[in-house]
Amino acid sequence: MSSSNFALDAKRHELYKSSETNEPVILDGSLFIRDKITDVLMMIPDTLETRKFFNLSTIRNNLKSCNTSIIPSVSSDADETSTEELIRNNNLDTCNTQSLSSSSDSAPVKWTDNNAVRALISKWKNHESDFKNTQIRNSKVWQMIADDLKKENLLWSFNGTQCENKFKDVRKSYTKVKDHNNQSGAELKTYKFYEEMEAVLGEKPIVKPISIASTLKKRVCPYLKGEESPYIILTVMKKKICDSQIEKK
Repeated sequence: MSSSNFALDAKRHELYKSSETNEPVILDGSLFIRDKITDVLMMIPDTLETRKFFNLSTIRNNLKSCNTSIIPSVSSDADETSTEELIRNNNLDTCNTQSLSSSSDSAPVKWTDNNAVRALISKWKNHESDFKNTQIRNSKVWQMIADDLKKENLLWSFNGTQCENKFKDVRKSYTKVKDHNNQSGAELKTYKFYEEMEAVLGEKPIVKPISIASTLKKRVCPYLKGEESPYIILTVMKKKICDSQIEKK
C-alpha cells in the first residue's frame, strides 16, 4: 500500500504510540510511524487510506499542537528517551478523541489541518465567479466548496456553513495584519495564511511605507529682497531656483 507516494509495509511499519497514553500520535495532519527495521521515526499524511491500513477508526487531535510545524524525521541513532522528549515538547501526549463523522451546522469544528485551510482558500478563489453570479446563492457556493474539499481528502468533512465561517475568520485575521503593516513605522507582523490570502485576493505584497517627512531635508534660502523671514525650501529643485534668484540680486 502507498500513502502519498510512500509505500507502507505491514511487516515493516507500525504506528508510533505515546508511552504515557499508548495512543497513536498525530501532529498537524500527519501520523508518526516507526520503521521496525531501521528504527527510524517518520511522519506520513493522515489520510483515510492510511487509517484503513492501520485499522484506525478515530482521529486524535491535539488542541495545543494543531498549528505546530511538522517535525522532521527522527534519525535511527535517536534513542527512545529523546523520541519521547520530542513528543512531549510538542504537547502531543494530551490529546482529545474526535469522531470521523461530519460535524453538524451548529457544532464547533476545528480546522486542525493547515493544508485543509490552504485548500479552502484556493477553492474560494476557484469559485469566486460563482459568488458574483446573482443566479447562484452564496450558501450553495459554499456547499460546493465543502464538497470539493471532501473530494480532495475524505478527512476534510465540513459543511458549507463551516467553510464560510472559517474563511471569514481567516480573512479577518489577514485584514487585521495587513492594516497593521500599512501603518507608517509599524513593526511588520505576519500570519500563517497571509501569503495564500494575498495571492487569491490579487493584491500586491505590502511594502512598509516610508515616512516622507523624515526623508525630506529642509533647505534655508537667505533673505530675499522684500522678505522678512527665511524662505523654507523642501526640495533640492526649489533650492536651486532660490540660489539662482540670489545670484541675480
